[in-house]
Amino acid sequence: MKNIFFNKGIKHTLKKVIYTLLFVFIYSFIYNISYPGLIDFKSMGLSKIQLASVMMFVSVLGQNINTYIASGIIVNMLGLLVTPLERLKDKKDTRLLYEQIKLSITMFLSVVQSNVSIKFIEPYVNPLYKNTFFIYYVFINITMSFIAFWINRQMVLNGIGQGVTTIIAAQKINMLASKYSILEILKMPFVSVHVFCCFLFLVIVCISFESFKIKIPVKTLISTAYKTSNNKSFSYMEYKPINTNILSNVLANQTLGILGFFRTYFNDTSKISIHENEYLIKTSLFIFDVFPSIWYYVLILLFNYIYNAVYFSNIEKVSLNMRSNILYILNVAQGKKTENVIENTVIISSICSLLMTMILFALPKLFLYINSDIGTISSIDFLLVINSFIHIFKFFIATYIYHSYSFDVKLLSNIVY
Repeated sequence: MKNIFFNKGIKHTLKKVIYTLLFVFIYSFIYNISYPGLIDFKSMGLSKIQLASVMMFVSVLGQNINTYIASGIIVNMLGLLVTPLERLKDKKDTRLLYEQIKLSITMFLSVVQSNVSIKFIEPYVNPLYKNTFFIYYVFINITMSFIAFWINRQMVLNGIGQGVTTIIAAQKINMLASKYSILEILKMPFVSVHVFCCFLFLVIVCISFESFKIKIPVKTLISTAYKTSNNKSFSYMEYKPINTNILSNVLANQTLGILGFFRTYFNDTSKISIHENEYLIKTSLFIFDVFPSIWYYVLILLFNYIYNAVYFSNIEKVSLNMRSNILYILNVAQGKKTENVIENTVIISSICSLLMTMILFALPKLFLYINSDIGTISSIDFLLVINSFIHIFKFFIATYIYHSYSFDVKLLSNIVY
């Protein structure tokens, strides 16, 4: 939409889409090329699922895109701790140096990852090349990491959207298409429910807009949102705690990952008899499944609090870690003057995101719970459904704040949390 309205129209946008699809095709083509020196695994009578799993490791680009993603995460993490590195990304004249640092880390990770991923490929290596395979395996990985980096760069500069996101989508589509046919995919309960809910969402939006006679000036709203996103006064850099969401999620996930390991160990039916140790099974399920799920957000808040308290040495700024629309409402609550169009944009986008969350996420989950055995329900999934209802609470709180400028900002941030 941004390209159509603000660049050179539909024709120019169409060129960008075609350019993006061209590089998706190039990536998909290279993805189907396997390392030289392997046995003919395609004639081994593997099922579609087994073949798709094997291709993830034997494809010359299968794992290298993950290397590029990992390097991006590492650079972003370093940017949180090393402010000068973060500034390199924001300036045009230093952006190239930032990309070179990212590429260097990608190359290094491709070498490190080769030592791990080669274990998955060893069963398919031709015995004649066992001694020399690792040498050109590492060399190919370094080369393909550079190619993945280059493809992503081209898509970002001349295509639509974020290159790596499009590449991941293409990779997932390749894997899914190699496992199932289109009809098999549509018959999956989760997919079919989501398709139905997408249709339901469109119907509700159309009926709502028609019933309330809502006329949205699309071009004006997009223009305002675009200008707002490029306005320094609305830049996330002013609210450094927002970036700590990434760090906190990583730390919380690592903590839960350790607990998850013990959960897997205790719940392995080959180690424990269900009938003889039913109490132990239930206890371990609660400790290592339900308990970490409930305290997931507590861990995130804890890591956020520690990081922000150390970084800022100012408790008042700790609780400002929120989504951009809440930050905008904080600006309103602090008495900052804004245009009416921006206010309407925030309200409409909040309503749409709420509807999307409820209809595309909560309802399919609840539908599946009704039609499934109670024993198969994951506590994490249940909490995610609860989380979607929390969005409703946040929206109403935000709406109340929007109409009450005298609300205390520090208290407000804690309430929104």
